[in-house]
Amino acid sequence: MTADVAMMYRQILVVKPDRVLQRILWRRSPSELIMLCELNIVTYGQASAGFLAISCLRKLAAEAKDLPLAAEALEEATYMDDVQTGADTLEEAIEMQRQLSELLARRQSYLRKWRANDSRILQHLSEACKTDKLLVLDKEGAQKTLGLLWNAAEDCLQYKVEIEETKVTTKRTLLSKISQVFDPLGLIAPLLINGKCIMQRLWLLEIGWDQTLPPEFLSTWEKYYTSLPRVNELRIPRNVIPANSSKKFDILGFGDASEKAYGACLYAVSIDKSKKVQSYLIWAKSKVAPIKIISLPRLELEAALLLSDLYHTAKKAYGDRIRTVRLWSDNTIVLGWINTQPNVLKTFVANRVSKIQLLTKNIEWYHVPSEDNPADLLSRGIEVDRLIEDKLWWHGPQ
Repeated sequence: MTADVAMMYRQILVVKPDRVLQRILWRRSPSELIMLCELNIVTYGQASAGFLAISCLRKLAAEAKDLPLAAEALEEATYMDDVQTGADTLEEAIEMQRQLSELLARRQSYLRKWRANDSRILQHLSEACKTDKLLVLDKEGAQKTLGLLWNAAEDCLQYKVEIEETKVTTKRTLLSKISQVFDPLGLIAPLLINGKCIMQRLWLLEIGWDQTLPPEFLSTWEKYYTSLPRVNELRIPRNVIPANSSKKFDILGFGDASEKAYGACLYAVSIDKSKKVQSYLIWAKSKVAPIKIISLPRLELEAALLLSDLYHTAKKAYGDRIRTVRLWSDNTIVLGWINTQPNVLKTFVANRVSKIQLLTKNIEWYHVPSEDNPADLLSRGIEVDRLIEDKLWWHGPQ
Protein backbone atom coordinates (compact mmCIF):
# COMPACT_ATOMS: atom_id res chain seq x y z
CA MET A 1 0.00 0.00 0.00
CA THR A 2 1.48 3.34 -1.07
CA ALA A 3 0.40 6.98 -1.24
CA ASP A 4 1.80 10.49 -1.71
CA VAL A 5 1.38 13.43 0.64
CA ALA A 6 -0.33 15.99 -1.59
CA MET A 7 1.77 19.13 -2.21
CA MET A 8 3.76 18.45 0.95
CA TYR A 9 6.04 21.50 0.83
CA ARG A 10 3.13 23.85 0.20
CA GLN A 11 1.34 22.58 3.29
CA ILE A 12 4.11 23.74 5.65
CA LEU A 13 4.28 27.35 6.83
CA VAL A 14 7.60 28.97 7.66
CA VAL A 15 7.69 30.99 10.91
CA LYS A 16 7.43 34.75 10.29
CA PRO A 17 10.96 35.72 11.41
CA ASP A 18 12.41 33.34 8.81
CA ARG A 19 10.27 34.51 5.90
CA VAL A 20 12.56 37.48 5.29
CA LEU A 21 15.12 34.92 4.13
CA GLN A 22 12.72 33.86 1.36
CA ARG A 23 12.26 37.21 -0.35
CA ILE A 24 11.98 37.30 -4.13
CA LEU A 25 11.47 39.97 -6.80
CA TRP A 26 8.33 39.38 -8.83
CA ARG A 27 6.18 40.87 -11.57
CA ARG A 28 3.64 39.28 -13.87
CA SER A 29 4.72 41.17 -16.99
CA PRO A 30 7.51 43.54 -18.06
CA SER A 31 5.07 46.47 -17.93
CA GLU A 32 4.37 46.06 -14.20
CA LEU A 33 6.42 47.40 -11.32
CA ILE A 34 8.68 44.93 -9.57
CA MET A 35 7.25 43.72 -6.26
CA LEU A 36 9.15 42.49 -3.23
CA CYS A 37 7.48 39.30 -2.02
CA GLU A 38 8.06 36.88 0.83
CA LEU A 39 7.40 33.16 0.42
CA ASN A 40 5.39 31.92 3.38
CA ILE A 41 5.83 28.19 2.81
CA VAL A 42 8.68 25.72 2.54
CA THR A 43 10.12 26.20 -0.93
CA TYR A 44 11.51 23.75 -3.46
CA GLY A 45 15.23 24.04 -4.02
CA GLN A 46 16.21 25.11 -0.54
CA ALA A 47 18.79 22.93 1.18
CA SER A 48 16.62 22.66 4.28
CA ALA A 49 13.33 21.89 2.49
CA GLY A 50 13.51 18.11 2.78
CA PHE A 51 14.59 18.24 6.42
CA LEU A 52 11.75 20.61 7.35
CA ALA A 53 9.15 18.48 5.59
CA ILE A 54 10.30 15.22 7.18
CA SER A 55 10.53 16.89 10.60
CA CYS A 56 6.90 17.97 10.33
CA LEU A 57 5.77 14.45 9.44
CA ARG A 58 7.71 12.96 12.34
CA LYS A 59 6.28 15.52 14.76
CA LEU A 60 2.82 14.66 13.49
CA ALA A 61 3.55 10.96 14.07
CA ALA A 62 4.84 11.62 17.59
CA GLU A 63 1.59 13.40 18.50
CA ALA A 64 -0.65 10.60 17.14
CA LYS A 65 -0.84 8.41 20.24
CA ASP A 66 -4.41 7.43 19.36
CA LEU A 67 -3.49 6.40 15.79
CA PRO A 68 -0.63 3.93 16.31
CA LEU A 69 -0.73 2.32 12.86
CA ALA A 70 -0.53 5.66 11.08
CA ALA A 71 2.15 6.95 13.43
CA GLU A 72 4.36 3.92 12.78
CA ALA A 73 3.86 4.22 9.01
CA LEU A 74 4.90 7.89 9.00
CA GLU A 75 7.86 7.22 11.27
CA GLU A 76 9.21 4.03 9.73
CA ALA A 77 7.81 3.68 6.21
CA THR A 78 7.89 7.16 4.69
CA TYR A 79 10.52 8.52 2.32
CA MET A 80 10.07 12.24 1.60
CA ASP A 81 6.40 12.51 0.53
CA ASP A 82 5.94 8.80 -0.27
CA VAL A 83 4.31 6.47 2.25
CA GLN A 84 5.12 2.82 1.48
CA THR A 85 3.66 0.48 4.06
CA GLY A 86 1.54 -2.63 4.48
CA ALA A 87 -0.12 -5.07 6.86
CA ASP A 88 -0.49 -8.80 7.43
CA THR A 89 -4.29 -8.82 7.12
CA LEU A 90 -6.89 -7.05 5.02
CA GLU A 91 -8.61 -5.65 8.11
CA GLU A 92 -5.38 -4.16 9.44
CA ALA A 93 -4.57 -2.62 6.05
CA ILE A 94 -8.00 -0.97 5.83
CA GLU A 95 -7.59 0.39 9.36
CA MET A 96 -4.11 1.69 8.55
CA GLN A 97 -5.41 3.49 5.48
CA ARG A 98 -8.18 5.09 7.56
CA GLN A 99 -5.75 6.19 10.26
CA LEU A 100 -3.31 7.68 7.78
CA SER A 101 -6.06 9.71 6.13
CA GLU A 102 -7.34 10.92 9.50
CA LEU A 103 -3.89 11.85 10.75
CA LEU A 104 -3.01 13.96 7.70
CA ALA A 105 -6.44 15.61 7.81
CA ARG A 106 -5.66 16.92 11.29
CA ARG A 107 -3.16 19.27 9.65
CA GLN A 108 -5.38 20.10 6.67
CA SER A 109 -3.43 17.79 4.37
CA TYR A 110 -4.34 14.58 2.58
CA LEU A 111 -2.88 11.57 0.78
CA ARG A 112 -3.36 10.94 -2.93
CA LYS A 113 -2.21 8.47 -5.62
CA TRP A 114 -3.16 5.50 -3.46
CA ARG A 115 -2.06 2.07 -4.67
CA ALA A 116 -2.75 -1.30 -3.09
CA ASN A 117 -2.51 -4.95 -4.09
CA ASP A 118 -6.12 -5.50 -2.95
CA SER A 119 -8.82 -3.20 -4.31
CA ARG A 120 -10.91 -3.66 -1.15
CA ILE A 121 -8.42 -1.55 0.79
CA LEU A 122 -9.22 1.51 -1.31
CA GLN A 123 -12.82 0.82 -2.35
CA HIS A 124 -14.23 3.70 -0.28
CA LEU A 125 -11.91 6.29 -1.90
CA SER A 126 -12.83 8.40 -4.90
CA GLU A 127 -11.13 7.60 -8.19
CA ALA A 128 -9.32 10.95 -8.01
CA CYS A 129 -7.41 9.73 -4.95
CA LYS A 130 -6.24 6.50 -6.60
CA THR A 131 -3.89 5.60 -9.43
CA ASP A 132 -3.26 2.44 -11.41
CA LYS A 133 0.15 3.49 -12.69
CA LEU A 134 3.21 1.43 -11.83
CA LEU A 135 5.12 2.84 -8.88
CA VAL A 136 8.66 3.95 -9.72
CA LEU A 137 10.61 2.91 -6.64
CA ASP A 138 13.50 5.24 -7.44
CA LYS A 139 12.46 8.63 -6.04
CA GLU A 140 14.47 10.41 -8.74
CA GLY A 141 14.09 7.77 -11.41
CA ALA A 142 10.91 8.63 -13.28
CA GLN A 143 12.98 9.87 -16.21
CA LYS A 144 15.71 7.22 -16.04
CA THR A 145 16.03 4.51 -18.66
CA LEU A 146 16.15 1.65 -16.16
CA GLY A 147 14.00 1.61 -13.04
CA LEU A 148 12.51 -0.79 -10.51
CA LEU A 149 8.71 -0.70 -10.51
CA TRP A 150 5.95 -2.07 -8.30
CA ASN A 151 2.96 -3.47 -10.17
CA ALA A 152 0.19 -3.20 -7.57
CA ALA A 153 -2.35 -5.13 -9.66
CA GLU A 154 -0.11 -8.21 -9.80
CA ASP A 155 1.71 -7.37 -6.54
CA CYS A 156 5.09 -7.93 -8.11
CA LEU A 157 8.30 -6.06 -8.79
CA GLN A 158 9.42 -5.57 -12.36
CA TYR A 159 11.95 -3.61 -14.37
CA LYS A 160 11.71 -1.11 -17.17
CA VAL A 161 14.64 -0.96 -19.57
CA GLU A 162 14.87 1.26 -22.63
CA ILE A 163 18.41 1.25 -23.97
CA GLU A 164 19.76 4.24 -25.85
CA GLU A 165 21.92 4.04 -28.94
CA THR A 166 25.04 6.22 -29.01
CA LYS A 167 27.18 6.96 -32.04
CA VAL A 168 30.40 6.99 -30.04
CA THR A 169 30.96 4.86 -26.94
CA THR A 170 33.52 6.29 -24.53
CA LYS A 171 34.43 5.67 -20.91
CA ARG A 172 32.22 8.62 -19.98
CA THR A 173 29.11 7.31 -21.78
CA LEU A 174 29.73 3.79 -20.50
CA LEU A 175 29.89 4.95 -16.88
CA SER A 176 26.74 7.02 -17.41
CA LYS A 177 24.81 4.00 -18.68
CA ILE A 178 26.02 1.79 -15.82
CA SER A 179 25.01 4.37 -13.21
CA GLN A 180 21.49 4.63 -14.66
CA VAL A 181 20.71 1.15 -13.40
CA PHE A 182 18.52 1.31 -10.27
CA ASP A 183 18.54 -1.99 -8.42
CA PRO A 184 18.41 -1.20 -4.67
CA LEU A 185 17.57 -4.78 -3.66
CA GLY A 186 20.25 -6.32 -5.85
CA LEU A 187 17.75 -8.64 -7.51
CA ILE A 188 19.60 -8.52 -10.83
CA ALA A 189 23.06 -7.99 -9.33
CA PRO A 190 24.57 -11.12 -11.00
CA LEU A 191 23.85 -9.46 -14.34
CA LEU A 192 24.87 -5.91 -13.41
CA ILE A 193 28.23 -6.97 -12.00
CA ASN A 194 29.26 -7.75 -15.58
CA GLY A 195 28.97 -4.08 -16.53
CA LYS A 196 30.94 -2.99 -13.47
CA CYS A 197 33.72 -5.45 -14.30
CA ILE A 198 33.90 -4.11 -17.86
CA MET A 199 34.30 -0.62 -16.43
CA GLN A 200 37.09 -1.74 -14.10
CA ARG A 201 38.97 -3.44 -16.93
CA LEU A 202 38.64 -0.28 -18.97
CA TRP A 203 39.95 1.78 -16.06
CA LEU A 204 43.11 -0.32 -15.90
CA LEU A 205 43.90 0.62 -19.51
CA GLU A 206 44.08 4.31 -18.49
CA ILE A 207 41.94 5.38 -21.45
CA GLY A 208 40.77 9.02 -21.52
CA TRP A 209 37.19 9.87 -20.60
CA ASP A 210 36.21 10.84 -24.15
CA GLN A 211 38.40 8.41 -26.04
CA THR A 212 36.63 5.78 -28.16
CA LEU A 213 36.72 2.31 -26.64
CA PRO A 214 38.95 -0.38 -28.17
CA PRO A 215 37.06 -2.81 -30.47
CA GLU A 216 37.43 -5.76 -28.08
CA PHE A 217 35.70 -3.76 -25.33
CA LEU A 218 33.00 -2.47 -27.67
CA SER A 219 31.83 -5.96 -28.61
CA THR A 220 31.78 -7.10 -24.96
CA TRP A 221 29.94 -3.97 -23.87
CA GLU A 222 27.37 -4.12 -26.68
CA LYS A 223 26.58 -7.75 -25.89
CA TYR A 224 25.98 -6.86 -22.24
CA TYR A 225 24.12 -3.60 -22.80
CA THR A 226 21.77 -4.87 -25.51
CA SER A 227 20.79 -7.82 -23.30
CA LEU A 228 19.47 -5.60 -20.49
CA PRO A 229 15.91 -5.20 -21.88
CA ARG A 230 15.35 -8.92 -21.26
CA VAL A 231 14.95 -8.13 -17.54
CA ASN A 232 11.59 -6.58 -18.46
CA GLU A 233 10.29 -10.14 -18.58
CA LEU A 234 10.89 -10.64 -14.87
CA ARG A 235 7.93 -10.70 -12.50
CA ILE A 236 9.30 -10.94 -8.96
CA PRO A 237 6.83 -11.58 -6.11
CA ARG A 238 6.84 -8.66 -3.68
CA ASN A 239 5.34 -10.69 -0.86
CA VAL A 240 7.98 -13.26 0.07
CA ILE A 241 6.00 -14.64 3.03
CA PRO A 242 2.85 -16.43 1.76
CA ALA A 243 -0.45 -15.57 3.45
CA ASN A 244 -0.91 -19.13 4.73
CA SER A 245 2.50 -19.13 6.45
CA SER A 246 3.54 -18.16 9.94
CA LYS A 247 4.42 -14.51 10.44
CA LYS A 248 7.88 -15.60 11.55
CA PHE A 249 10.47 -16.79 9.05
CA ASP A 250 14.11 -17.86 8.81
CA ILE A 251 16.94 -15.91 7.20
CA LEU A 252 19.56 -17.74 5.15
CA GLY A 253 22.59 -15.77 3.95
CA PHE A 254 25.36 -16.66 1.50
CA GLY A 255 28.66 -15.01 0.57
CA ASP A 256 31.24 -15.73 -2.11
CA ALA A 257 34.16 -14.15 -3.94
CA SER A 258 36.26 -14.58 -7.06
CA GLU A 259 39.26 -12.72 -8.47
CA LYS A 260 36.96 -10.21 -10.19
CA ALA A 261 34.08 -9.62 -7.73
CA TYR A 262 32.46 -10.61 -4.45
CA GLY A 263 28.92 -10.52 -3.12
CA ALA A 264 26.31 -11.67 -0.62
CA CYS A 265 22.60 -12.51 -0.70
CA LEU A 266 19.78 -13.15 1.78
CA TYR A 267 16.73 -15.42 1.55
CA ALA A 268 13.52 -15.51 3.56
CA VAL A 269 12.41 -19.09 4.28
CA SER A 270 8.94 -19.87 5.63
CA ILE A 271 6.75 -22.94 6.10
CA ASP A 272 3.07 -22.79 5.19
CA LYS A 273 0.23 -24.68 6.87
CA SER A 274 0.70 -27.67 4.56
CA LYS A 275 4.36 -27.91 5.71
CA LYS A 276 5.63 -26.75 2.32
CA VAL A 277 8.89 -24.78 2.50
CA GLN A 278 8.93 -21.46 0.62
CA SER A 279 12.21 -19.64 -0.03
CA TYR A 280 12.61 -16.26 -1.78
CA LEU A 281 15.49 -13.91 -2.48
CA ILE A 282 15.03 -10.69 -0.50
CA TRP A 283 18.30 -8.80 -0.88
CA ALA A 284 21.70 -9.03 -2.52
CA LYS A 285 24.74 -6.89 -3.08
CA SER A 286 27.90 -7.23 -5.16
CA LYS A 287 31.15 -5.31 -5.55
CA VAL A 288 34.08 -5.54 -7.92
CA ALA A 289 37.29 -6.83 -6.40
CA PRO A 290 39.88 -4.16 -5.52
CA ILE A 291 42.37 -3.25 -8.25
CA LYS A 292 45.16 -4.07 -5.81
CA ILE A 293 45.47 -7.85 -5.93
CA ILE A 294 44.73 -9.61 -2.64
CA SER A 295 44.43 -13.32 -1.90
CA LEU A 296 41.19 -15.18 -2.57
CA PRO A 297 40.62 -16.03 1.14
CA ARG A 298 40.79 -12.32 1.95
CA LEU A 299 38.27 -11.57 -0.79
CA GLU A 300 36.06 -14.30 0.66
CA LEU A 301 36.41 -12.55 4.03
CA GLU A 302 35.23 -9.30 2.41
CA ALA A 303 32.21 -11.22 1.13
CA ALA A 304 31.52 -12.52 4.65
CA LEU A 305 31.71 -8.97 6.01
CA LEU A 306 29.32 -7.76 3.32
CA LEU A 307 26.95 -10.59 4.23
CA SER A 308 27.16 -9.57 7.89
CA ASP A 309 26.23 -5.99 6.97
CA LEU A 310 23.25 -7.19 4.93
CA TYR A 311 22.00 -9.36 7.78
CA HIS A 312 22.44 -6.57 10.34
CA THR A 313 20.36 -4.18 8.20
CA ALA A 314 17.70 -6.84 7.58
CA LYS A 315 17.54 -7.52 11.31
CA LYS A 316 16.67 -3.88 11.98
CA ALA A 317 13.98 -3.96 9.28
CA TYR A 318 12.30 -7.27 10.19
CA GLY A 319 12.85 -7.25 13.96
CA ASP A 320 11.27 -10.09 15.91
CA ARG A 321 9.69 -11.59 12.79
CA ILE A 322 13.00 -13.36 12.20
CA ARG A 323 12.93 -16.81 13.80
CA THR A 324 16.41 -18.20 13.13
CA VAL A 325 19.43 -17.11 11.10
CA ARG A 326 22.05 -19.21 9.33
CA LEU A 327 24.95 -17.74 7.35
CA TRP A 328 27.02 -19.69 4.84
CA SER A 329 30.40 -19.50 3.09
CA ASP A 330 32.12 -22.00 0.81
CA ASN A 331 35.58 -21.06 2.10
CA THR A 332 36.81 -23.08 5.09
CA ILE A 333 39.66 -20.64 5.79
CA VAL A 334 37.17 -17.81 6.30
CA LEU A 335 35.00 -19.97 8.56
CA GLY A 336 38.09 -20.71 10.63
CA TRP A 337 38.94 -17.01 10.91
CA ILE A 338 35.40 -16.13 12.01
CA ASN A 339 35.68 -18.62 14.87
CA THR A 340 39.07 -17.26 16.00
CA GLN A 341 39.86 -14.48 18.47
CA PRO A 342 40.86 -11.40 16.39
CA ASN A 343 43.91 -10.62 18.55
CA VAL A 344 45.80 -13.65 17.18
CA LEU A 345 45.14 -12.73 13.53
CA LYS A 346 46.95 -10.35 11.18
CA THR A 347 45.66 -6.77 11.09
CA PHE A 348 43.74 -6.98 7.78
CA VAL A 349 41.98 -10.17 8.82
CA ALA A 350 41.54 -9.19 12.47
CA ASN A 351 39.78 -5.91 11.67
CA ARG A 352 37.21 -7.62 9.48
CA VAL A 353 36.74 -10.63 11.73
CA SER A 354 36.03 -8.37 14.72
CA LYS A 355 33.34 -6.55 12.72
CA ILE A 356 31.81 -9.82 11.56
CA GLN A 357 31.73 -11.18 15.11
CA LEU A 358 30.10 -7.97 16.35
CA LEU A 359 27.43 -7.89 13.61
CA THR A 360 26.61 -11.60 13.79
CA LYS A 361 26.89 -12.24 17.51
CA ASN A 362 25.24 -15.55 18.49
CA ILE A 363 24.75 -16.44 14.80
CA GLU A 364 26.14 -19.73 13.47
CA TRP A 365 28.22 -19.85 10.29
CA TYR A 366 28.18 -22.95 8.08
CA HIS A 367 30.00 -24.37 5.08
CA VAL A 368 28.16 -24.70 1.76
CA PRO A 369 29.46 -26.46 -1.38
CA SER A 370 30.27 -24.02 -4.18
CA GLU A 371 27.68 -25.58 -6.51
CA ASP A 372 24.95 -24.88 -3.94
CA ASN A 373 26.06 -21.31 -3.18
CA PRO A 374 23.85 -18.72 -4.92
CA ALA A 375 26.37 -15.98 -4.10
CA ASP A 376 28.70 -17.68 -6.59
CA LEU A 377 26.58 -16.02 -9.29
CA LEU A 378 27.34 -12.61 -7.75
CA SER A 379 31.09 -13.18 -7.79
CA ARG A 380 31.30 -14.46 -11.35
CA GLY A 381 28.36 -12.83 -13.11
CA ILE A 382 25.85 -14.50 -15.41
CA GLU A 383 24.02 -13.60 -18.60
CA VAL A 384 20.43 -12.44 -18.56
CA ASP A 385 18.96 -15.64 -20.05
CA ARG A 386 20.32 -17.71 -17.19
CA LEU A 387 19.38 -15.11 -14.59
CA ILE A 388 15.71 -15.22 -15.55
CA GLU A 389 15.50 -19.01 -15.23
CA ASP A 390 17.97 -19.74 -12.42
CA LYS A 391 16.08 -21.27 -9.48
CA LEU A 392 19.22 -21.31 -7.32
CA TRP A 393 19.36 -17.52 -7.54
CA TRP A 394 15.68 -16.77 -6.93
CA HIS A 395 15.01 -19.43 -4.28
CA GLY A 396 18.37 -20.54 -2.89
CA PRO A 397 19.58 -24.15 -2.57
CA GLN A 398 17.06 -26.91 -2.02
